[in-house]
Amino acid sequence: MIDGLYDKQLPNISRLSKLYFSGQYGRCRIPYLTSLIFENNTQIQSLYLSNCSIITIQPGMFKVLPDIQDLDLSWNTKLGFTNITNGLKCNNTLKRLKRLNMNSVYDYYKFNGCSALGKENIAYFNDTDLEVYSIAGNNIVHVEDDAIPYFPKTLKYLSVQDNMLMYGKYVDEIFERGTFRNLVYFDTSKMFISHTPNNFIHNNTNRILKLLTEYPQTEDTDVNLEMFTRFQVKDYFTILDDRLRKLNITPYGNNSLNISERKNNIEYLDLSENMPGIVQVSLKLFEHSPVIKFLNVSNNFLGYQLLNGISLFYKYKSLRVLDLSRNSITHLLDGIFENQIHLEQLYLSFNKIASMTFLKALKNLHYLDLSYNQIISIPSDVRSSMNNLMYFTIKLPSNPLNCTCYNLDFLQWVKKFRVKFQNMQETKCKNEYRLNLTLDKVNYDQLHSECLPPTYYILISVVSLCIFAFLIIVSCGLIYRFKCHWNLRYLFYMTKFKLTGGYQPIDDREYDKDVFVSYANEDRGFVLIYSMYKF
Repeated sequence: MIDGLYDKQLPNISRLSKLYFSGQYGRCRIPYLTSLIFENNTQIQSLYLSNCSIITIQPGMFKVLPDIQDLDLSWNTKLGFTNITNGLKCNNTLKRLKRLNMNSVYDYYKFNGCSALGKENIAYFNDTDLEVYSIAGNNIVHVEDDAIPYFPKTLKYLSVQDNMLMYGKYVDEIFERGTFRNLVYFDTSKMFISHTPNNFIHNNTNRILKLLTEYPQTEDTDVNLEMFTRFQVKDYFTILDDRLRKLNITPYGNNSLNISERKNNIEYLDLSENMPGIVQVSLKLFEHSPVIKFLNVSNNFLGYQLLNGISLFYKYKSLRVLDLSRNSITHLLDGIFENQIHLEQLYLSFNKIASMTFLKALKNLHYLDLSYNQIISIPSDVRSSMNNLMYFTIKLPSNPLNCTCYNLDFLQWVKKFRVKFQNMQETKCKNEYRLNLTLDKVNYDQLHSECLPPTYYILISVVSLCIFAFLIIVSCGLIYRFKCHWNLRYLFYMTKFKLTGGYQPIDDREYDKDVFVSYANEDRGFVLIYSMYKF
C-alpha cells in the first residue's frame, strides 16, 4: 500500500503482486497516469487506483503490466471511457485481465451529457478472459448494437447499476447472440433513483460505496491517521468474492447442470430501485433462466401488481432468495408463491402487510423478514405452518404487535417458540395501557394469570349454577309426583277460577231463589238450556 507518492516512479519491489495506490484508503493524486510509475514492478497482478483524481492515461500504458489480472479505476470521475480505452490498448498484452472495475469514471459536466458504450470502448475485451466487469454509476443510457459481439463469453459478473439504460435493439441482440451465456451475476438495479446533474457527481460515490460494504474512511486532510493492516482493507473484488461465496454462487457453488446444457447461467439477478414496468419486462426476458436463485426486486412499487394477482415469479422455480422489501405491498395472495417450492429466504420489510396466509405454500422457508409492516398477530393456522418449518427464523421488529389478553394464544406461542424470533429485544408490542414492551421482557406467566377470570367470579358462578340446578330438580320432582293426582287438577282449576272472576250468573235477570250448579266448561251450553227450561 502506497500513500502520497503521487506520480513518482515506484522503487523496485521484487515480490510485489498487489498494489493499493488508492485515495480511498489514503492520499492519492495522479492527474496523468503513465507507464513510468510501474516500470520497475512489471510483475504486479492486482492494481487499485480508485479515487486518485486521474484525468488522463498514457495510451498503451498498461503494456508494462502484462500479468495484470485485477484493475480498479473507479471513482476517477473525470477520467471517462475514452481515456481508459486508450490506456488498455496494449497489443494483446491484457490476456490475463480477469476483473475490471470502472464504477463512476464519468463526470456529467466534464463530458457534457450522458454516456453510451460503443464498440471502441470494449473492443479490447475480445482478447481477454474477463470475468468481472463493473460500470456502475456512469450515466450510461445506451449500448451501441455493434458493441455487443465484443463482450467476452467468459464474463460471469456484470454490474450496470445506477445508470439510465433505455430499452433498445441491443437487448434483443444480447439474447439472440447468447452474449451473456456464462453470466451468473447480473446487477441492473438503481435505474430509477435521482440522476439530477446537480447532485449526481457529488452523491454518486456514496451510492456506489454502499454497493457492498463500508470502506475505511479518511480524515479531511486525505491522510489516514490510524495505521491498519492489509487484512483490514477490503477492496471491491475481495468483497465481491466474499458475497459470491456467501451466496454459494459459481464458482463457489455446486452446479447441478452442465454449463453446456444451459441456455444461460444467471444465478443472481438484481432489479431493485426501478419502475414496475421495467421490472416486468426484465422478468419476462429472464423467465427462462433455469438457475436463477437470487432475485432482488426491492423498492419497485410492485404492491399494486401483486394485489391484482399478477404472478411475477411464477416461472422462477429455482429461487432460493427473494427480496420484495419496500414495494408498498398491502396484501399477498395465498398462492402467489406456489411455484417457489425451494424458496429459503424471503424479505418483505418496509411494506404494509397485515396478513400472513401466503406463508402456507412455502414448505422450505428458513428465514422471513417482516419488519416494518402492520402485523398485529399471527393466526393459529399460520403458526401451525411455521411450526412445521425446520430451522425457521422470523424477524418482526417495528410491527404494531398486541400483547393483551385478546392476543394471549399468540403470546403463549411466542414464549414456547422464542428461538424462532430474530432480534426479540427489538421487537415491541403494546399492552392494554398502550405501553411498549419488548418481547423478551414480557412476563408471559403473569399475563396468562391476569387474563384468567378472578377466583370470586368463579365461586359465584358455581354457586349460582348449583342453586339453579336444585330448583330444576325440585320442580321436575313435583310435576312427576302430582301429574296424575286430583289435587293437582284441583289446584289448576281453583287458580283458573280465581283468575276468571269466580261464579258467573246465567243471565242478567233477577230470580227469587239461587241454585248453584257445578259443571265442566265444555258443558256450559247444556246447563244453561236445562236450568232455564226445566226448572
